[in-house]
Amino acid sequence: MRVGCGTLKNKTPLLTSKITRMDVNPQWIVPKSISTGFIHNFEYMHKMGMFVFDKKLGKLPPEQASYEKVMKGEQYVIQAGGPKNSLGRIIFRFDNNFSVFLHDTSSPWVFKHERRAVSHGCVRVEKPYELALFLLDDVDEKTEDRLKYSMTVQFVNDNDPLTKRDIDRKKLVNSLHVKPSVPLFITYYTIYYGSDGQLADYPDVYGYDEILAEKLKPYVE
Repeated sequence: MRVGCGTLKNKTPLLTSKITRMDVNPQWIVPKSISTGFIHNFEYMHKMGMFVFDKKLGKLPPEQASYEKVMKGEQYVIQAGGPKNSLGRIIFRFDNNFSVFLHDTSSPWVFKHERRAVSHGCVRVEKPYELALFLLDDVDEKTEDRLKYSMTVQFVNDNDPLTKRDIDRKKLVNSLHVKPSVPLFITYYTIYYGSDGQLADYPDVYGYDEILAEKLKPYVE
C-alpha cells in the first residue's frame, strides 16, 4: 500500500521495533508547535473536536485554553477520537524513542500524490483496516465485524454541537493487542524492486544518497 512519511523538516526515522497494539479512534495530543497556531480559534477547535486538558483542573473547553500554560506544559490541546482526528480511525503502536507510529489519516487524498512527505514523522498508511486484519492474523468474524464498525461508526465527540447518533457501544473496540508482536522495519531505499519484480529508481526524498556518496568517496576513488 502507499504510505505518507515525514516532511524534509520532520523526517521519519529509520528504526526496528515490534508492533504490539492497535488503538481504535485514538485521541491525539496536539504538539505545541501545531496547537499554538490555533489556540484562540475556538470555533475551529470545537469544529475539530478539540478540548484542553489542564494538569490541575482536568478536562476544559477550548475557551479556557491558555497559550502560556500550553507553552509551559501545564495544559495540552487534545483532539477527541473520531472521523475528524488527524490520526484517523486507528493507530498501530510500537516502542521507539521518536514518538512516531503507523496510523490512519483524516486526509486520505494524500495517497493520490506521487510525493507524500507530509507528516510530522509518523507513517500514514493507505489501507489501515487491511493492515489491522493482517496483524491480527486468524481474526474471528465477530472481531472483524466489531473492528469495521468501530472504524466507520459516525459518532460525534463531547465538544461537537450536533445531536449524538445512535451507537451500539457493545460493538465498539478500543484496543487490540497484537499477539505475537509483529516485527517492524522502517527502512529507506532509492533503488528497490517494483511490482514487476525488476529494480526501479525512486526519489531520494531526504537526500540521503548524496550524503552517503560523500561518506564513501575515500573508499572508492
